[in-house]
Amino acid sequence: MQTGEAWWRYFKKHGHEIRSAVVDNVVRLQACGLEVMGYASHCCSNGACPHRKKVCFSCKSRFCPTCGNRRRTNGSPRKTRGCRKRAGSTSR
Repeated sequence: MQTGEAWWRYFKKHGHEIRSAVVDNVVRLQACGLEVMGYASHCCSNGACPHRKKVCFSCKSRFCPTCGNRRRTNGSPRKTRGCRKRAGSTSR
């Protein structure tokens, strides 16, 4: 996988040839798991405890190696599962 700098060099040179959806997905992929994507802050229920944890949001893109893989393994059920419909057939 390319580093962020390589992507931006490529984008500067060929940006006019790249579809906006591709640019959007690459930018989201590079920001995945960073505070830029937003985060939830969690702390102990004990008010005296100073521990805080930030959980950064993911990009949820199917092109992301982390999010896309999670989507495939946990995945939503396939809509065609158990479907017996055949193209061009009619029921009588």
